Amino acid sequence: MKDYSINSPTAYSVARSRALSDIPLSKEIADWAMEHVVVRKDNLEAFLPRRVLNVEARYKLIDKVISNQNPTQILELASGLLPRGYLMATKGVTFVETDLPEMMEVKKRMLNELLLKSPPTLFLEKANALNLKELEGACKHFSSKESLIITNEGLLRYLNFEEKTIVAQNVHTLLEKFGGVWITSDITLAKRFTPERLNKIKNNIGMDITPNLFRDLKHAKKFFSDLGFTLKLHPFKEIYSELVSHKGKEIPKKELKYALAWYVAEMRVKK
Repeated sequence: MKDYSINSPTAYSVARSRALSDIPLSKEIADWAMEHVVVRKDNLEAFLPRRVLNVEARYKLIDKVISNQNPTQILELASGLLPRGYLMATKGVTFVETDLPEMMEVKKRMLNELLLKSPPTLFLEKANALNLKELEGACKHFSSKESLIITNEGLLRYLNFEEKTIVAQNVHTLLEKFGGVWITSDITLAKRFTPERLNKIKNNIGMDITPNLFRDLKHAKKFFSDLGFTLKLHPFKEIYSELVSHKGKEIPKKELKYALAWYVAEMRVKK
């Protein structure tokens, strides 16, 4: 069986990038991970401004699209060290985070050691996004009378197209039951990755993700449409005015364009 835990180092690296933004709890989470979990200590000064800006935009745009839905219950796939669940649950949203067992244990330990008392509507469940039964078990906390938002960021690029199909089918099954929307930033296009970036990812997790990337937007749209979804794409530039990690830094226009040339997809089951 494929070991999906090898992708976990990316969760820590992305957490460090978020620490350079104003996303609540991001610095606390990154500092805790550096002290208690991460073996390799990344130098924050070495983090490319475009990458940090991209991570900040991804998180904030997903939040914006979610908030536009007036959410009451959210399922997050592969939640890693994201603070979204805790922050939204403190506002009364029923929020279920799911991830692989090892990462979920890390998340529970982190909340406990940061003295972040879990809100009564936050639930941490061990569930693989590829396993429908595990996801259905995690959904026990939701009301079938209310629509569901399913979200994830940075998951699908680590899955091949057969695995992407399984995840999409699982999401489709859940949305058929609850109604609602799938909000994801994982429209990852091949042209957005430089050879250097792909090589760095390969060195970090021992996997070449090149075959997992969509060729272009047409390819991505057809993939999800064939699996029964309608798509509405939100470009990262929608959230540009709310980004702070680039303030005080000179980012070349080419780098800035790269950081924002991505999308968050809002997907619904075809009627």
